[in-house]
Amino acid sequence: MSTARQRRGLQGVNRLRRILRQLGPEMTKDIRDVIERGAGAVLADQQTLVPKDEGELAAALSKRVSRDGLTARIGLVTPGKRRKFFYARFIEFGTKGGEVAARRAG
Repeated sequence: MSTARQRRGLQGVNRLRRILRQLGPEMTKDIRDVIERGAGAVLADQQTLVPKDEGELAAALSKRVSRDGLTARIGLVTPGKRRKFFYARFIEFGTKGGEVAARRAG
């Protein structure tokens, strides 16, 4: 599940995309093929590693490559699937809360 929160740590992505767009159609096609294969490999790993009771979550995982071929989303890529399988975030990140430091008002 890739979200804006998870992408925040990446720097230079927009600059890289601008550079890749300038390469031309032949090179862009090759890049798209590599991204498509890489996304397929990540998806296969996700489907293998996700815990399975009935297998619905593993079957709901998918990939989507952007039109320009420079971005791939892997996981629960549609809003409907993210709503239906909301519990996937608990499987991925757990349910235990973090520590909260109390401060005195004043």
